[in-house]
Amino acid sequence: MKYLRHRIVVPESHSFQINRLYQEQNTDIIHSHKNYELNYVVDGSGRRFVGGNISLFTPGDLVLMGPDLPHCWEAISAVDKYTSITIHFKEDLFDSKLFQIPEFLSLQTMLERSRNGIHFKSIDTQTIENDLEQLRKMHGYESMIQILKILGYLTTVTEAQTISAADFNWEQDQLEVERINKVYEYVFRNFTGVIRLGDVAKEASLSESAFCIYFKKRTKKTFFTFLKEIRIGYACKLLSDAGERNVAQICFDSGYNNVANFNRQFREVTGMSPRQYRVKYSVHQHQ
Repeated sequence: MKYLRHRIVVPESHSFQINRLYQEQNTDIIHSHKNYELNYVVDGSGRRFVGGNISLFTPGDLVLMGPDLPHCWEAISAVDKYTSITIHFKEDLFDSKLFQIPEFLSLQTMLERSRNGIHFKSIDTQTIENDLEQLRKMHGYESMIQILKILGYLTTVTEAQTISAADFNWEQDQLEVERINKVYEYVFRNFTGVIRLGDVAKEASLSESAFCIYFKKRTKKTFFTFLKEIRIGYACKLLSDAGERNVAQICFDSGYNNVANFNRQFREVTGMSPRQYRVKYSVHQHQ
């Protein structure tokens, strides 16, 4: 993986800049910058790298990252694309006296946590997306009120998971990043078929038991939880794509051989059934 340090220049006349981005595959390019960044995935799926953690992203994925945290989002294959709305804040914005008042204590706490990346789960994605789209059309005082509204909402999200390990260091951990990336590459190539724990452990040059301990420590989840999320994420992509495949076909195409098990795991990950997801995403697409 290549690592680049970028300089993002926010115009002097603004405290932040917001863009709707249309991205394609961008393999092995990881970058960091001095700005806080809020990234919301509108549509598409793929994998995101944040401070040594690699996870699948799907529509509604929302992440806040602090300065100097290595990260990238990429589509899984060359034919896939994704759309995101991204905010970059001026480097010294949150150091100003305005944000040091007692009423912003919860915001300052969230910003401190974001230095390791925060993934916001169980959010009202439609409200967030609408608020971000409105923000793109606003200027001046009105836009600052809107950004405070969005940040204020994020401080109330109870399922806000820290992404990166607190002691992650790119220069020191690069060999470990390469090792875990070999595992991810193997899974992404083979998740639609049978994946045996021994074969994955071999990719990391570890025994099965040592690999399970290593993977849980590195990613904060078990390997089989990760595999489930990858397969369900892919199923989400198939459900949201235009096509005639029914739920059973999508089940088998996503690496499952049992529809009941697929439905159960789909609900565990998304909080809804495959059919509910398809209807919701279809409505979302045409609003």
